[in-house]
Amino acid sequence: MGYLYEAIDKAKETIKSNLKNRLSFYMPVLRVIDARWDKQLPSPLHSAGCFLNPGIFFKPSFKNKKEVTRGLLSTITALVPDDYMQDLISSQLEEYKQATGDFGMPIAVRQLAWWEQFGNNCPDLQKFAICVLSECTSATGCERNWSVFEFIHSKKRKDWSTND
Repeated sequence: MGYLYEAIDKAKETIKSNLKNRLSFYMPVLRVIDARWDKQLPSPLHSAGCFLNPGIFFKPSFKNKKEVTRGLLSTITALVPDDYMQDLISSQLEEYKQATGDFGMPIAVRQLAWWEQFGNNCPDLQKFAICVLSECTSATGCERNWSVFEFIHSKKRKDWSTND
């Protein structure tokens, strides 16, 4: 899930580059992407997945940290009903954000099972991160759009301009 933010950023940068960084060329395209993004794609769960993925969050090129942090906090309050547990997770986030303790080890960011191996000092945050990162993403919204598109542009559609 978290890779979605990074993919959108990379796509925008590629578009800018391919259009020779000329604002008048790439801005209309980026407006379309941003409009679609704002209407359908971002969700607090995507944000949490992005935040909790060290391979994305700790990249110097990653830009959306404020937006992603807001989504993470929304996800914590939605998935963890207990106020005390929310506070525990929130307090353990600082160790992650600062990459201290086991989080700061160079091997930590390279590992696939990162939270299982390096989140032991923050057990509540570890459990929450594994829960969020285990969620499957859904293409239901996209599938719905393509189904409508297929109906409109298919031979099955009756041509109402004729009397058939």
